[in-house]
Amino acid sequence: PVDSGALRAGISARQGAGMEAAVVSTAPHAAMVELGTSRMAARPHLLPATEAVRAEFFAAARAEAQRAAGEVWK
Repeated sequence: PVDSGALRAGISARQGAGMEAAVVSTAPHAAMVELGTSRMAARPHLLPATEAVRAEFFAAARAEAQRAAGEVWK
């Protein structure tokens, strides 16, 4: 859903320690839009954003695992 663009602008991917990563939204109303409320149906935006970067994430994870494996066998 796009109205003011605040949800879209607030979506980002964060890399954690090691192989951790997350797709997050900083918009205060993100959870209500994603999950819905008693007065509004859910309009998922984080799950589709996560799905959009899935292949890129796994390619990066694979490359990191290969790099780490190479370091172990040096």
